[in-house]
Amino acid sequence: MIYGRDDEVRRILDASDGSVTLIVAEPGFGKSALLRTVNEVVSARSRTITVSLTPVERQLPFSGLRALIQAADAEPDPVPMLARAIGWQEPDRGPNPVAADVAYAFATWWRAAVPDRGSMVCVDDAQWLDAASETCLTVASRSGGTRWLFATRDDSSLPGLASRADRTIRLGPLDVVSAGRLAMSVSGADWSPARLGALHARSGGVPSLIRALASDDEARFSSTIAEWYADRLDRLDDAQRRVLAAAALTLDPSVEVLRACFPDVDIEGALAAAERSGLIDVGLGTIGFAHPVAREVMSAGLGGVETAAIHASLAAVVDRPDERAHHLALGTIEADDTVAAEIAAAGIDAARRGDHATACRLLVRALELVADPGSDRTRYRLQAGISAVAAGNWERGNELLDELRSGEPSRFDGIASSLLVEAASALIGVTERVRGPGESERVAGRLLSLPLEAPDRARLVRTAIRLRQVHSLSSGAALAERELPSALGSSDAAIATGARLTRQSIDYLRGEAVGLDGVVSDAAAVDPDGVPQGPLWLAAELLTWDDRADEARRACALLMSPPSGRAPTVHTMSTALGHLVRIERRAGHWERASEHLRRLDEIALATSEIAAIYDSRDAVWLHAATGTDDVAGHHARMLAIVDHVPATVAVEFRALLGFAALSHGDAATALEHLIAADSAADAADYTDVRSVGFQPDLVEAAVLVGDVGRAQAATPRLDAAATRSGSPLLAMEAARAAVLVATARRDARTSAERLRRVLVDDETARLGRPFEVGRAWFTLALADARVGARARAATAFDQAARRWDVLGARSWTSLLEAERRRVGTERAQSGELTDTERQVAQLVSLGRTNREVAAAMIVSVRTVESHLTRVYRKLGLRSRSQLVAQYRDR
Repeated sequence: MIYGRDDEVRRILDASDGSVTLIVAEPGFGKSALLRTVNEVVSARSRTITVSLTPVERQLPFSGLRALIQAADAEPDPVPMLARAIGWQEPDRGPNPVAADVAYAFATWWRAAVPDRGSMVCVDDAQWLDAASETCLTVASRSGGTRWLFATRDDSSLPGLASRADRTIRLGPLDVVSAGRLAMSVSGADWSPARLGALHARSGGVPSLIRALASDDEARFSSTIAEWYADRLDRLDDAQRRVLAAAALTLDPSVEVLRACFPDVDIEGALAAAERSGLIDVGLGTIGFAHPVAREVMSAGLGGVETAAIHASLAAVVDRPDERAHHLALGTIEADDTVAAEIAAAGIDAARRGDHATACRLLVRALELVADPGSDRTRYRLQAGISAVAAGNWERGNELLDELRSGEPSRFDGIASSLLVEAASALIGVTERVRGPGESERVAGRLLSLPLEAPDRARLVRTAIRLRQVHSLSSGAALAERELPSALGSSDAAIATGARLTRQSIDYLRGEAVGLDGVVSDAAAVDPDGVPQGPLWLAAELLTWDDRADEARRACALLMSPPSGRAPTVHTMSTALGHLVRIERRAGHWERASEHLRRLDEIALATSEIAAIYDSRDAVWLHAATGTDDVAGHHARMLAIVDHVPATVAVEFRALLGFAALSHGDAATALEHLIAADSAADAADYTDVRSVGFQPDLVEAAVLVGDVGRAQAATPRLDAAATRSGSPLLAMEAARAAVLVATARRDARTSAERLRRVLVDDETARLGRPFEVGRAWFTLALADARVGARARAATAFDQAARRWDVLGARSWTSLLEAERRRVGTERAQSGELTDTERQVAQLVSLGRTNREVAAAMIVSVRTVESHLTRVYRKLGLRSRSQLVAQYRDR
């Protein structure tokens, strides 16, 4: 029975599916009792899963996740990455996952293992949740129908969950009435008002202290529950206190473990004395603690040397390797190379499981304990630095890897090449974040002198080239000219293929034609794992850039389901899905693109904010073109970080923001973004073919605001790029830009004929870019209207409208219809509906939503929206209410 918490119970039970509730209070305020009460109510009608954590679990990799999976009574074996993370399978020897990979795997598994809507997870003493598990639970809590309830002393110990929480309930002291009811229920006797008042004052209204004082008339004065348990502990002798300290310091205390630790102590007698004092409960060989605070008081009751000795004893008897390493780390005082090696091995195992924060902590401890200042010390430092970077601790990673930045290459002669290249890649990334891109480029250049084996050196060369070309294509190209020739001639197929694709990337960005036939098969043959920045990754990127839709889809499919059978990382999946969104968006398959975006949104929960925004950048484009409400959120997030990303990324973001503004008819704002994109491209020496992509939008925005001079200045770059690349798309865009400028100068006839010839060309027909072709027809319609060719203008308007209607590009359809009315070429309103359009209209008139109409007709929502747009136009209507009224009057 719980007293004085009725309002808190109601607030928790009112929580909706998929919500997160934090209960925050100091020890003794009744968090556990509140969880038990809620669990009893919910379990009567829904599934509940309850976990109580301990201090030891905060130190072990994915220990909280393991406890939750065990409590859920479900096997994670179908998800190998998850089974390896919690220690139920041996980690493999491939690239180490990061917490985000495990988090996404857990969230996916959880939705399948616990599908029940209305189910509730209760995690008590959540302040002991290890950081890796907290990341996983934060991600999992953002999807599915589970209600999550976490009781913690301090919400700052759960930064991810605290930011995700829908409500935070902070427990205060009980009032006098509730305190009296609790005291009388414990003692079984009536209390006078005066006695209750004294008890309330003495306890401060803390429920656990009220319960303790009410059951013990002889208790010494205690102002906190910790003091009350400390008083109880003081009544035991030294040997009994050491036994209890060992029980408190181990993960799963048992009589068997304590006997092994203290063979000369009467374990049963010590436990019986503690049980009589109300500190523990013993049953069937296991030991439970009366309260989490009791456990903490016991573990803190000895001095440092005595506690270290107990940890050393526990290390000799516990079974789990990660727990043994934890006790060794805390129980070893003097330098010991053997112990250091075992702790380092546990750290490497934690990294292989995906818990890099724990890995870093253990490796740093191994570094402190190593006696020989030789290669072991360097190896532990590099491994700790890699894990610090993987855990997002940039400053610590930068500090640990500094030796690699400044040391002579000969110092690393005894270090494995695979470790050196992994450390070098981590150092390049952290240097860019901590010290800036200029320093990271210099560091990358120096790292190429490390004693690396050929495959590892080739990988580092690709990383260095890519880093440079992100900031300056010419700098990346110069490094490629120096480093790639030897790799291109390598007898190692993987090295040669990677070098060739890197070379082709640079050539493509320069606007040169590249041969990509057979590139997917070649890349997959040498890169079966689809590793980041590997050949398959490069192939997918190149094919996406070059609009090779079918081959790009195949490459992305292989990245998400590698030929080797290894699970892809979250980074790889989000990159591949980002490519697929762009491929399908360009090809006019916007429903497919939206589906990929939905998957990206799920994955984005496990990634950093900047990575999530970058991978889903085409969401801004799609939402702007279709006129959906979602554009505001994506737009705001992109705008918030645009000044804090590499210059080439900023160019792309500004271009997308400019397109979004154009789609909403705001040419002035569009021009601001597009001028910023142009300036950033020039400042960063970003002269590759992608920087040409936004020039047609810049021309259009400049013409619309009357800055014809700026528009005309941009057209030569487009013409040159179209000629150099031979791209039908650039040829069409260059012709469209010329028409925009000529129309503004009232001299559109010649340029309009040029664009018309391009639009009827066979290559344009095979282009597969319906939205862009629609824009070209729209531009041509405006030019024809300006010179009085109304019939041609009407035909061109129809060509654009037909494509945009199918796509569902409502923003642009609205702009088109406004221009039709302005120039007087509106389509005739025949009022004749097709059978499908008539069915849509009838269902809408009955009050059905678009989603309900789509379900009834077994079509997509977007198809319904397209039909509805045509219904409005044919019937001369402007709103849903007008359609309903018209059908009601029939």
